[in-house]
Amino acid sequence: MNTIRPHRTSDEAKEQVKQYYIDNKAEIIESQKQWNITNKDKMKQYRFENKDKIKQYDELNKERIAAQVSERIHCEDCNCYNGKGNMARHVKTQTHLNNLEKENIASKNDL
Repeated sequence: MNTIRPHRTSDEAKEQVKQYYIDNKAEIIESQKQWNITNKDKMKQYRFENKDKIKQYDELNKERIAAQVSERIHCEDCNCYNGKGNMARHVKTQTHLNNLEKENIASKNDL
């Protein structure tokens, strides 16, 4: 039972959390980045101390992780499909950058 707001169901609470994230996405991401920068040592220490747990998790979820990484994503700038695990690399390629440049030139000509 929700003792804080008894009139709100758990579905409503979940929806409110989602809406808060959507409304404040930029601030949340920025604070997460800042936390990662200031706590880099804590993160390294945690990974070092819990190598076995992390390895065990990876082994148990190997198929799910592989499915997520190999998921095909459509790049609208290049009109091509890439694996989700390779999107960061694709965005840095010369082909992608050239297509972005062409789009920028075309949009300026339209104005």
